[in-house]
Amino acid sequence: MSLTHRFVVIAVTQREARIWNMGIDPGATPLVVIPPDPDRTPRHNREGQNHHGHSRDGNSSVYFEEAARYLHGAAEILVLGNATGNSNAMANFVEHLRLHEEELAHKVVAALAVNLPAMTEGEILAYARHWYSQHVRPSPHP
Repeated sequence: MSLTHRFVVIAVTQREARIWNMGIDPGATPLVVIPPDPDRTPRHNREGQNHHGHSRDGNSSVYFEEAARYLHGAAEILVLGNATGNSNAMANFVEHLRLHEEELAHKVVAALAVNLPAMTEGEILAYARHWYSQHVRPSPHP
């Protein structure tokens, strides 16, 4: 499926973000962003800071900023994730966009929970293509 505008898919977990920013055709290869290793990155948050607006994981903002760099130029962004609750990397990523990348946040067309660990990259792409065909209408050509 060759798209006339930039439809980008990002599958976000706590372990990695896979980003298809060059199309969702079968066989498309994602860029992979891996969060910094918490054991090798200095942290200075005291336990009390965690409850006063300081990040629980000082590495998430670096991870999310890196992933967001590959979304620039997108017309529409589909965010996929697999968790719920406080550990929901997808929801945390969307919140990061809302707070720090407002222009990108407005391009998020959906944030959907799917069973990412059980899906191959081909299945993620097929899911994205199906979702796209059901929900997004490309703008008409002049």
